[in-house]
Amino acid sequence: MNQSEETGGVALFGAGGAIGHVLARELDRESISYRVVGRNVERLKKDFPNAEAASADFFSGEGVAGAAKGIDTVFYLAGAPYTEFEKHPVMVRHALDGAQAAGVRRFVHVAPVYSYGPALATPVSESQPHRPETKKGRYRLEQEQAVLERNGPELATLVVHLPDFYGPHADLSYANAFMREALAGKTASFVGPLNVKREFIYVPDAAAPLLQLASLDDAYGRCWNLGGQEIGAQTFVDTVYSTLRTKPKMRSVSKFMLQTIGIGVPFMREVAEMYYLFEGGFILDDSALRRHLGDYSKTSFADGIATTIEWMKATPT
Repeated sequence: MNQSEETGGVALFGAGGAIGHVLARELDRESISYRVVGRNVERLKKDFPNAEAASADFFSGEGVAGAAKGIDTVFYLAGAPYTEFEKHPVMVRHALDGAQAAGVRRFVHVAPVYSYGPALATPVSESQPHRPETKKGRYRLEQEQAVLERNGPELATLVVHLPDFYGPHADLSYANAFMREALAGKTASFVGPLNVKREFIYVPDAAAPLLQLASLDDAYGRCWNLGGQEIGAQTFVDTVYSTLRTKPKMRSVSKFMLQTIGIGVPFMREVAEMYYLFEGGFILDDSALRRHLGDYSKTSFADGIATTIEWMKATPT
Protein backbone atom coordinates (compact mmCIF):
# COMPACT_ATOMS: atom_id res chain seq x y z
CA MET A 1 0.00 0.00 0.00
CA ASN A 2 1.60 3.24 -1.12
CA GLN A 3 0.68 6.67 0.10
CA SER A 4 0.53 9.77 -2.07
CA GLU A 5 -0.63 13.29 -1.34
CA GLU A 6 -3.96 12.30 -2.83
CA THR A 7 -4.70 9.40 -0.48
CA GLY A 8 -4.57 11.33 2.77
CA GLY A 9 -3.72 8.33 4.89
CA VAL A 10 -5.46 5.58 6.80
CA ALA A 11 -7.77 5.48 9.83
CA LEU A 12 -8.05 2.48 12.13
CA PHE A 13 -11.57 2.59 13.57
CA GLY A 14 -11.41 0.60 16.80
CA ALA A 15 -7.62 0.46 16.82
CA GLY A 16 -7.12 -0.95 20.29
CA GLY A 17 -7.42 -4.64 19.43
CA ALA A 18 -4.97 -7.13 17.98
CA ILE A 19 -5.56 -6.28 14.31
CA GLY A 20 -5.21 -2.56 15.01
CA HIS A 21 -1.82 -3.11 16.61
CA VAL A 22 -0.40 -5.18 13.75
CA LEU A 23 -1.79 -2.83 11.09
CA ALA A 24 -0.21 0.10 12.93
CA ARG A 25 3.15 -1.65 13.02
CA GLU A 26 2.98 -2.35 9.28
CA LEU A 27 1.93 1.24 8.53
CA ASP A 28 4.87 2.47 10.61
CA ARG A 29 7.16 0.18 8.65
CA GLU A 30 5.87 1.54 5.34
CA SER A 31 5.95 5.17 6.57
CA ILE A 32 2.23 5.65 5.91
CA SER A 33 0.49 8.24 8.07
CA TYR A 34 -2.50 6.97 10.00
CA ARG A 35 -5.07 7.91 12.60
CA VAL A 36 -6.22 5.69 15.45
CA VAL A 37 -9.84 6.14 16.50
CA GLY A 38 -11.71 5.05 19.60
CA ARG A 39 -13.30 6.24 22.82
CA ASN A 40 -10.17 6.35 25.01
CA VAL A 41 -7.88 8.87 23.30
CA GLU A 42 -5.28 8.92 26.07
CA ARG A 43 -4.90 5.15 25.84
CA LEU A 44 -4.61 5.39 22.05
CA LYS A 45 -1.88 8.03 22.31
CA LYS A 46 0.04 5.79 24.69
CA ASP A 47 -0.34 2.64 22.60
CA PHE A 48 0.24 4.28 19.19
CA PRO A 49 2.87 7.01 19.64
CA ASN A 50 3.46 7.40 15.89
CA ALA A 51 -0.21 7.98 15.05
CA GLU A 52 -2.68 10.80 15.31
CA ALA A 53 -5.41 9.90 17.81
CA ALA A 54 -9.06 10.90 17.53
CA SER A 55 -12.13 10.31 19.71
CA ALA A 56 -15.32 8.70 18.43
CA ASP A 57 -18.15 6.62 19.80
CA PHE A 58 -19.37 4.19 17.16
CA PHE A 59 -22.50 3.20 19.06
CA SER A 60 -23.80 6.77 19.43
CA GLY A 61 -22.12 8.02 16.26
CA GLU A 62 -20.60 10.95 18.11
CA GLY A 63 -17.34 12.17 16.60
CA VAL A 64 -17.18 9.61 13.79
CA ALA A 65 -17.36 12.00 10.83
CA GLY A 66 -14.74 14.24 12.38
CA ALA A 67 -12.46 11.28 13.01
CA ALA A 68 -12.75 10.33 9.34
CA LYS A 69 -12.03 13.80 7.96
CA GLY A 70 -9.16 13.87 5.47
CA ILE A 71 -8.86 10.07 5.39
CA ASP A 72 -8.73 7.93 2.25
CA THR A 73 -9.07 4.40 3.69
CA VAL A 74 -10.86 3.26 6.85
CA PHE A 75 -10.19 -0.12 8.42
CA TYR A 76 -13.20 -0.92 10.58
CA LEU A 77 -12.06 -3.07 13.52
CA ALA A 78 -14.43 -2.00 16.30
CA GLY A 79 -15.79 -4.62 18.66
CA ALA A 80 -18.69 -4.91 21.07
CA PRO A 81 -18.97 -6.92 24.30
CA TYR A 82 -19.71 -10.59 23.63
CA THR A 83 -23.06 -10.28 25.37
CA GLU A 84 -24.02 -7.17 23.34
CA PHE A 85 -23.69 -8.23 19.71
CA GLU A 86 -26.85 -6.33 18.81
CA LYS A 87 -24.63 -3.24 18.84
CA HIS A 88 -22.60 -4.38 15.82
CA PRO A 89 -25.03 -3.35 13.03
CA VAL A 90 -25.69 0.00 14.74
CA MET A 91 -21.99 0.73 15.16
CA VAL A 92 -20.99 -0.09 11.60
CA ARG A 93 -23.79 2.03 10.14
CA HIS A 94 -22.57 4.99 12.16
CA ALA A 95 -19.05 4.31 10.93
CA LEU A 96 -20.25 4.15 7.31
CA ASP A 97 -22.30 7.33 7.70
CA GLY A 98 -19.34 9.16 9.14
CA ALA A 99 -16.99 7.88 6.47
CA GLN A 100 -19.34 8.95 3.68
CA ALA A 101 -19.90 12.37 5.24
CA ALA A 102 -16.12 12.88 5.43
CA GLY A 103 -15.51 11.80 1.82
CA VAL A 104 -13.63 8.58 2.62
CA ARG A 105 -13.03 6.54 -0.54
CA ARG A 106 -12.43 3.05 0.85
CA PHE A 107 -13.92 1.12 3.76
CA VAL A 108 -12.46 -2.26 4.81
CA HIS A 109 -14.41 -4.25 7.38
CA VAL A 110 -12.43 -6.99 9.15
CA ALA A 111 -14.83 -9.63 10.49
CA PRO A 112 -14.92 -13.10 12.09
CA VAL A 113 -16.55 -16.08 10.40
CA TYR A 114 -19.82 -15.95 12.38
CA SER A 115 -21.93 -14.74 9.46
CA TYR A 116 -21.39 -17.93 7.44
CA GLY A 117 -23.14 -20.25 9.85
CA PRO A 118 -22.03 -23.91 10.00
CA ALA A 119 -19.66 -25.13 7.30
CA LEU A 120 -21.51 -26.71 4.38
CA ALA A 121 -18.23 -28.01 2.94
CA THR A 122 -14.61 -27.98 4.03
CA PRO A 123 -12.84 -25.70 3.41
CA VAL A 124 -15.37 -22.85 3.48
CA SER A 125 -15.14 -20.58 0.45
CA GLU A 126 -16.62 -17.11 -0.04
CA SER A 127 -19.30 -18.66 -2.25
CA GLN A 128 -20.90 -20.53 0.67
CA PRO A 129 -24.36 -19.05 1.35
CA HIS A 130 -24.45 -17.04 4.56
CA ARG A 131 -27.01 -18.84 6.72
CA PRO A 132 -26.14 -18.22 10.35
CA GLU A 133 -28.08 -20.27 12.89
CA THR A 134 -27.04 -18.23 15.93
CA LYS A 135 -28.04 -14.84 17.24
CA LYS A 136 -24.47 -13.58 17.04
CA GLY A 137 -24.12 -14.85 13.50
CA ARG A 138 -27.27 -13.02 12.41
CA TYR A 139 -26.05 -9.73 13.91
CA ARG A 140 -22.71 -10.17 12.17
CA LEU A 141 -24.42 -10.92 8.86
CA GLU A 142 -26.55 -7.79 9.21
CA GLN A 143 -23.39 -5.83 9.87
CA GLU A 144 -21.61 -7.18 6.80
CA GLN A 145 -24.64 -6.64 4.58
CA ALA A 146 -24.74 -3.01 5.70
CA VAL A 147 -21.10 -2.63 4.63
CA LEU A 148 -21.50 -4.23 1.21
CA GLU A 149 -24.76 -2.39 0.48
CA ARG A 150 -22.83 0.91 0.68
CA ASN A 151 -20.36 -0.09 -2.02
CA GLY A 152 -20.51 2.40 -4.87
CA PRO A 153 -18.63 5.05 -6.87
CA GLU A 154 -18.12 7.35 -3.88
CA LEU A 155 -17.38 4.79 -1.17
CA ALA A 156 -15.91 1.39 -2.05
CA THR A 157 -16.44 -1.29 0.60
CA LEU A 158 -15.29 -4.84 1.25
CA VAL A 159 -15.40 -7.46 4.01
CA VAL A 160 -12.50 -9.71 5.03
CA HIS A 161 -13.19 -12.80 7.15
CA LEU A 162 -10.52 -14.05 9.56
CA PRO A 163 -10.58 -17.31 11.55
CA ASP A 164 -9.73 -17.72 15.24
CA PHE A 165 -6.52 -15.88 16.01
CA TYR A 166 -3.67 -15.73 18.48
CA GLY A 167 -0.59 -13.61 18.98
CA PRO A 168 0.58 -10.39 20.66
CA HIS A 169 -2.28 -8.11 21.77
CA ALA A 170 -4.83 -10.87 21.00
CA ASP A 171 -5.87 -11.55 24.58
CA LEU A 172 -9.56 -11.54 23.67
CA SER A 173 -8.95 -14.76 21.74
CA TYR A 174 -9.59 -18.18 23.26
CA ALA A 175 -6.14 -19.38 22.19
CA ASN A 176 -4.41 -16.55 24.01
CA ALA A 177 -6.54 -17.12 27.10
CA PHE A 178 -5.46 -20.76 27.08
CA MET A 179 -1.79 -19.79 26.76
CA ARG A 180 -2.07 -17.21 29.53
CA GLU A 181 -3.48 -19.82 31.91
CA ALA A 182 -0.84 -22.37 30.93
CA LEU A 183 1.93 -19.79 31.41
CA ALA A 184 0.58 -19.00 34.89
CA GLY A 185 0.64 -22.69 35.83
CA LYS A 186 -3.13 -22.90 36.13
CA THR A 187 -5.33 -25.67 34.80
CA ALA A 188 -5.75 -24.18 31.32
CA SER A 189 -9.14 -24.39 29.61
CA PHE A 190 -9.15 -25.28 25.91
CA VAL A 191 -12.60 -24.66 24.42
CA GLY A 192 -13.59 -27.60 22.24
CA PRO A 193 -12.56 -31.24 21.77
CA LEU A 194 -8.92 -32.20 21.22
CA ASN A 195 -9.40 -34.82 18.47
CA VAL A 196 -10.36 -32.36 15.71
CA LYS A 197 -8.67 -30.01 13.26
CA ARG A 198 -8.76 -26.30 14.04
CA GLU A 199 -7.67 -23.18 12.18
CA PHE A 200 -5.83 -20.25 13.72
CA ILE A 201 -4.18 -17.19 12.21
CA TYR A 202 -1.14 -15.65 13.84
CA VAL A 203 -2.30 -12.03 13.96
CA PRO A 204 0.86 -10.35 12.58
CA ASP A 205 0.43 -12.44 9.40
CA ALA A 206 -2.81 -10.57 8.61
CA ALA A 207 -1.34 -7.07 8.35
CA ALA A 208 0.44 -7.13 4.99
CA PRO A 209 -2.38 -8.93 3.08
CA LEU A 210 -4.98 -6.55 4.53
CA LEU A 211 -3.04 -3.47 3.46
CA GLN A 212 -2.31 -4.92 0.03
CA LEU A 213 -5.95 -5.87 -0.54
CA ALA A 214 -7.16 -2.44 0.56
CA SER A 215 -4.99 -0.79 -2.10
CA LEU A 216 -6.56 -2.69 -5.02
CA ASP A 217 -9.53 -1.07 -6.76
CA ASP A 218 -10.83 -4.41 -8.05
CA ALA A 219 -10.97 -5.94 -4.57
CA TYR A 220 -14.07 -4.02 -3.48
CA GLY A 221 -17.73 -4.91 -3.51
CA ARG A 222 -17.34 -8.41 -2.12
CA CYS A 223 -16.13 -10.49 0.83
CA TRP A 224 -12.79 -12.29 1.07
CA ASN A 225 -11.34 -15.02 3.28
CA LEU A 226 -7.93 -14.46 4.84
CA GLY A 227 -7.08 -17.86 6.23
CA GLY A 228 -4.64 -19.03 8.86
CA GLN A 229 -3.30 -22.57 9.15
CA GLU A 230 -4.87 -25.87 10.03
CA ILE A 231 -3.64 -27.79 13.07
CA GLY A 232 -4.88 -30.62 15.26
CA ALA A 233 -6.26 -29.24 18.52
CA GLN A 234 -4.12 -31.68 20.51
CA THR A 235 -1.04 -30.63 18.53
CA PHE A 236 -1.75 -26.98 19.33
CA VAL A 237 -2.00 -27.82 23.03
CA ASP A 238 1.18 -29.93 22.92
CA THR A 239 3.07 -27.14 21.16
CA VAL A 240 2.10 -24.65 23.86
CA TYR A 241 3.33 -26.92 26.66
CA SER A 242 6.50 -27.95 24.84
CA THR A 243 7.28 -24.26 24.35
CA LEU A 244 6.70 -23.64 28.07
CA ARG A 245 8.71 -26.79 28.89
CA THR A 246 6.11 -27.86 31.40
CA LYS A 247 3.85 -30.88 31.72
CA PRO A 248 0.32 -30.35 30.38
CA LYS A 249 -2.16 -29.23 33.01
CA MET A 250 -5.37 -28.54 31.15
CA ARG A 251 -8.94 -29.51 30.43
CA SER A 252 -11.04 -29.66 27.30
CA VAL A 253 -14.19 -27.57 27.77
CA SER A 254 -17.33 -29.13 26.29
CA LYS A 255 -20.52 -27.42 25.18
CA PHE A 256 -22.34 -28.95 28.15
CA MET A 257 -19.78 -27.44 30.53
CA LEU A 258 -20.21 -24.02 28.94
CA GLN A 259 -24.00 -24.27 29.15
CA THR A 260 -23.85 -25.37 32.80
CA ILE A 261 -21.52 -22.53 33.78
CA GLY A 262 -23.62 -20.20 31.64
CA ILE A 263 -26.63 -20.60 33.95
CA GLY A 264 -24.91 -18.08 36.20
CA VAL A 265 -22.37 -16.52 33.84
CA PRO A 266 -23.97 -14.97 30.73
CA PHE A 267 -20.65 -14.72 28.87
CA MET A 268 -20.20 -18.51 28.99
CA ARG A 269 -23.74 -19.01 27.72
CA GLU A 270 -22.85 -16.82 24.75
CA VAL A 271 -19.71 -18.85 24.06
CA ALA A 272 -21.75 -22.05 24.07
CA GLU A 273 -23.90 -20.66 21.27
CA MET A 274 -20.84 -20.60 18.98
CA TYR A 275 -19.58 -24.05 19.95
CA TYR A 276 -19.94 -25.42 16.41
CA LEU A 277 -16.83 -23.41 15.50
CA PHE A 278 -14.79 -25.28 18.13
CA GLU A 279 -15.95 -28.76 17.10
CA GLY A 280 -13.63 -28.81 14.09
CA GLY A 281 -14.14 -28.66 10.35
CA PHE A 282 -14.58 -24.90 9.97
CA ILE A 283 -11.52 -24.09 7.86
CA LEU A 284 -11.44 -21.08 5.54
CA ASP A 285 -10.58 -21.45 1.87
CA ASP A 286 -8.43 -18.40 1.09
CA SER A 287 -7.32 -19.54 -2.37
CA ALA A 288 -9.17 -16.63 -4.04
CA LEU A 289 -7.22 -14.12 -1.97
CA ARG A 290 -3.91 -15.85 -2.65
CA ARG A 291 -4.63 -15.82 -6.37
CA HIS A 292 -5.46 -12.13 -6.19
CA LEU A 293 -2.50 -11.05 -4.08
CA GLY A 294 0.04 -13.76 -4.73
CA ASP A 295 1.07 -15.98 -1.85
CA TYR A 296 1.64 -14.39 1.56
CA SER A 297 3.64 -15.73 4.46
CA LYS A 298 2.11 -17.71 7.30
CA THR A 299 4.17 -18.10 10.48
CA SER A 300 4.64 -21.64 11.77
CA PHE A 301 2.80 -22.53 14.96
CA ALA A 302 6.10 -23.27 16.72
CA ASP A 303 7.40 -19.77 15.98
CA GLY A 304 4.08 -18.00 16.50
CA ILE A 305 3.37 -19.65 19.85
CA ALA A 306 6.93 -19.02 21.07
CA THR A 307 6.74 -15.33 20.14
CA THR A 308 3.32 -14.97 21.74
CA ILE A 309 4.47 -16.52 25.01
CA GLU A 310 7.52 -14.23 25.12
CA TRP A 311 5.20 -11.27 24.58
CA MET A 312 2.96 -12.52 27.41
CA LYS A 313 5.94 -12.75 29.76
CA ALA A 314 6.80 -9.13 28.96
CA THR A 315 3.15 -7.99 29.04
CA PRO A 316 1.37 -9.38 32.10
CA THR A 317 -2.37 -8.83 32.38
